[in-house]
Amino acid sequence: MTLSEGKTSTDGGGRRTCVFVAATPLQILFSLSIAHDLGPDVDKHMIMIGSFTNGEVICDRFTALSISPGWKSARYFPSFRLASRYAAALEGDELFIGGDAGLKHCLYLLFFKLLSRNTRINVYEEGVGTYRKDLYSSRKRAVIALTGAGTHLGNSVLTSNVYVLRPDAYLSALPGMERKVRQIVHSPVDVIRRHLASLCALFSYPPLTGADRKSACCILYLSSWSQDEAFIKTLTDSSDDVYLKPHPHFKGDLGHGSFHVLTGAPPAELILVNLLDIYDRVTVFHHGSSTELYFSHERVEFVRI
Repeated sequence: MTLSEGKTSTDGGGRRTCVFVAATPLQILFSLSIAHDLGPDVDKHMIMIGSFTNGEVICDRFTALSISPGWKSARYFPSFRLASRYAAALEGDELFIGGDAGLKHCLYLLFFKLLSRNTRINVYEEGVGTYRKDLYSSRKRAVIALTGAGTHLGNSVLTSNVYVLRPDAYLSALPGMERKVRQIVHSPVDVIRRHLASLCALFSYPPLTGADRKSACCILYLSSWSQDEAFIKTLTDSSDDVYLKPHPHFKGDLGHGSFHVLTGAPPAELILVNLLDIYDRVTVFHHGSSTELYFSHERVEFVRI
């Protein structure tokens, strides 16, 4: 079932209120995609949480940029635990959040549900973990399941729907979820191409230009949460232009005198759209980044380290 088909079940004919919670730049993109397809008769509120790079600044900038119509507010909180009371006070018809697996998520969502009983809780895709059924060991999974908490993304008893980009792949990995699955129509790359200038401004990303090109090809290294100095040193022998992009939750200094270090705030998909406008070919080295799921192009090669 597509998103547009699924929304009719909660549409009472008037305006609805939908609340989105995003904890990463990728989740912001998926929130924009879902929000776009909900239609014009929806008041939307954004809540950004967590410690991703420049999260609070990005949130302050969100509504002013008018990325898409209908956004009424944007608020930042360090965690969903702290945001849950505010989210409930919005009295939304729908809550969209990036995860429901585990006891901690269950407790936070239960608290939210007690404060906002009529709000439907929906979980949306957040990367490679969306399609995994091995988030917990079999013993721990059995214990968690007894509580009604989610053992994989989407199957908490508190969750009404799970929105994914690839329903067939999700159901193949996690059978028995047909009733809950809704399809996300537009990928993160679709969202970026639709709102390129606004998203560059949102994430404070000054696009690279032909003046930055010193070679026909380039390398984009996507870091993990921690430094891999040994691998970065191997890039010094490359004749291609090299760009280092820290993970949004990276702490420390990824700096290297020989390379161009990008900001950690923008999603890697945004940077790749930009690089393909400049270079003949882009090689992406990564540690299991979800970007490989969402970006497919004949001139981009992904290499997992």
